Amino acid sequence: MLHLWRAPHRKDDMWAYEDWDKYGLNAMSWKADEVKATPAGNNAVVIDVELTGTGKQGFTAHHHVVYTIHGNGTIDAVNNVSFSDSKLVLARNGRAYVPG
Repeated sequence: MLHLWRAPHRKDDMWAYEDWDKYGLNAMSWKADEVKATPAGNNAVVIDVELTGTGKQGFTAHHHVVYTIHGNGTIDAVNNVSFSDSKLVLARNGRAYVPG
């Protein structure tokens, strides 16, 4: 599940916090619109998921994620996220680093 909210922690976050709260980023409801699983070779499976997140005041997030789960236990994820309000400024979203 995509998590878009974080507690503001610096002065530069505080100007955006009012909108984060107004649109309900801390309590979004998620629904899987479509899920497809496809074998990818002998030791992997690809899971393609379309999700819609709903916040407050009609705010929605559309999340398309493709997971590739490999037989050795590693998981690759490719995310594409869009929002109903393109002017909303979000906290930094990034990618997790897993040493290995």
